[in-house]
Parts: sequence; structure tokens; C-alpha cells
Amino acid sequence: MSRGPLLAVLLGLSLLVPAVSRAQDDESSDDGWTLEQASDLLRKSPWALEISVHILTGRLTQHPYVVGRRRAADSNTVPLLLPATYLVRWESAEPVRRAFARLEELSENALASFLSRPPENPGLESDHYVVTVKTMEPPQPSSYDLFNRFLPAELMARAELKSSHGRTAKPVHAVRSGVGASAAVHFYFPRRTKEVPLLTARDDWAEFTFTGRNGTKLKARFKKHAIR
Repeated sequence: MSRGPLLAVLLGLSLLVPAVSRAQDDESSDDGWTLEQASDLLRKSPWALEISVHILTGRLTQHPYVVGRRRAADSNTVPLLLPATYLVRWESAEPVRRAFARLEELSENALASFLSRPPENPGLESDHYVVTVKTMEPPQPSSYDLFNRFLPAELMARAELKSSHGRTAKPVHAVRSGVGASAAVHFYFPRRTKEVPLLTARDDWAEFTFTGRNGTKLKARFKKHAIR
């Protein structure tokens, strides 16, 4: 084949590939999301990050039990570090809202509850960035969970949102929702601090941090395209 026809074929292929890609994007719009696609976006995606941590317990401890009038200790000890996994989700992203709406269309309210959809509060959502944290694999014993036994004011004091340009904000609300496997904490961060936007188009990422007891830190960094 001469160079002329070959170049024509290559040019045709180069035009075809973007067209196929756009068609695939149209087919995967939220109107046609399957149950699996919607739930995956809410569990493991650029907007939903699974973060594994090792929770500091402070020291090796023994569980006491009573023998007659004496207290003894069994051989079960709590390790210095306990593994746990948390789901941290950027609720303010439009794809996340559409994914929850899609679950509702599919009558999957139980799944939406398990995935810890934030309580509806349009007034708060419009003026705040909302970050949800849900325990996926709790530490054992579960009493060492990072968010256990904290009042709302304590949760707010231990959380922070930071931009890539160094601006930081503390949450103005911390709301718990659900019970058991559906339990989660939702943090509401102001979009503006001292009349200055917390995040701008120049920011490459936003990082959520929560500091638990004994200094254990849970960090989740959302990339630029996820926070727009």
C-alpha cells in the first residue's frame, strides 16, 4: 500500500476512536448506570477512598475478669496496633449525588442506607463541603474504633480539610447517621473561610484528616478532578 492510502486509513482510525469513546461515555451516563456501577462509585472511586490504618491502642492491655473477690487477667491482650479500614467519601461531588439518586430509582434504599447517604439538608450542603467517613473493617476489639465515644464537638475538633495551597478549615458540623454496619460520620466544612474560598481552580487536591486517640491519623486525599 502506498503512503497516500495508508495515511488516509490512519486518519480515519484517529477520528473513529474519539467517537467510540464518546459513545461509551454516553452509554455509561447515570441514567443507565447499573446497580453495580452506582454502588462501586460510592465505595471505590476517585470520590470514595478506602483507607487502611493501624490504630494505636497506647499499650498492651489485658482484659480483667473476676475470680471470687479477686481480679485476674486472661491471656488475651490488645496489641499496640490494630488494623482497620475506613471509607472516606467526597459527598459534594455531582457524580456521588447522582449515584445515590440512581440507587433510589432502582429501589435500593437498603443499600443506600448501608452506604451511609448523608441526611438531606440542602441549606448545609450548598454552603459546605461534605465528607463522609464510614467504618468498613473495624478494629478488634471494636471499642478502639477511631470515632468511638466522641461527642460532636470532639469530632469537629479532631477533623480538618486542607487544600494543596495550604488553606485549612475545621468542620462546623459533625453529624452521625445510621447504626451498626450503616453507621457513619458526616463532616461539613465551610466553602469559604474569612471570605476566601477554601478550594480554587488552582488546587490540585484536598486532604481530609481525622486524628483519633493516641494520635492515630486517618488521611484521605482527593485529587483535582474529584473535588470539582
